[in-house]
Amino acid sequence: MTVATPSSPNARAIPWVVVIVGLLLIASIGTTIYARFGAASWAPPPVGKSQAETVLGPIAPDALIGETQGITGAFTPGGYVVTNGVQPRATFTAYGPLPGGAGDFRMEARVRLSNTQAPNEGLGVVFARDPQNPRAYMAAAIMGDGSVSVFQNGPDGLDQLMTTNTEGMIKPDVNVLEVTRVKGEISVTVNGKSVSSHSGSYIVASTDAGIFANGLGVFTFEKVTLQGRPAKT
Repeated sequence: MTVATPSSPNARAIPWVVVIVGLLLIASIGTTIYARFGAASWAPPPVGKSQAETVLGPIAPDALIGETQGITGAFTPGGYVVTNGVQPRATFTAYGPLPGGAGDFRMEARVRLSNTQAPNEGLGVVFARDPQNPRAYMAAAIMGDGSVSVFQNGPDGLDQLMTTNTEGMIKPDVNVLEVTRVKGEISVTVNGKSVSSHSGSYIVASTDAGIFANGLGVFTFEKVTLQGRPAKT
């Protein structure tokens, strides 16, 4: 940036207010250009070598296949389906490595919830996992009562950090949950509508993401896409 200074007291000076406003406009335009064009594009997700990889990407190897403690998992023509009809307090998770490591990432999950109406039962994605304590994570989920909640799992179990119930946000069939991390800040949207943002803690250092289901119901993950790009310095 360059600020012009009059060559002598008698020279016509540009009003300081005009100079400051002009500099602010230039900075605003520069920020907008960087936001739209300065960051690298999201890398395309790898082509799945199997149905499982096509549906869940790098999360597929950790997905439950078969039955354990009354919870079943299976790949079907409609996606990956987790069914829990017996354990109302059970939480299911599966994880995979983020393509960009601890850099920026974008995660999109097309999900469907059925056979449940309880407000504390839902499905979604794990968007941060503590590298020092794999049992600690944060997740965003679409709930049985039509709300969207953010959870944190820690030493005392699963805590609901926030919930929002915006009329018309949740659709009766398939919903699209999207999470992005840019410069260490997480943004959560559902069907294109903003839900929340998060930063700090282990969010910046997390190199894993995953899927999440809580309580009774049939939880269908039609497709989960993970995209990354290197951290921009």
